[in-house]
Amino acid sequence: MSSVMEYGRIPGLGGPDGDPVPRLIMASVAFGTPTRIALAWVLGQGFPTFPLIGPRSVAELRDCLGALDVRLGPHEVAWLNLES
Repeated sequence: MSSVMEYGRIPGLGGPDGDPVPRLIMASVAFGTPTRIALAWVLGQGFPTFPLIGPRSVAELRDCLGALDVRLGPHEVAWLNLES
């Protein structure tokens, strides 16, 4: 895991009080866009969970399809689940 994921902060980002950046945004630094991380997380949940996408452009479709290349390990999934 990157130091971004270990410490939960990205310098220069966050709320005015220095609040941690949401985990999905931090994960995107290491793994890709927030869309890809979210879809990869849903894909990793197993049946009967599946993602529904509604891209409005070819670029958004490509971003969504990029989730198929993201492999979140058990540590990353557990880390993302802490945000609830």
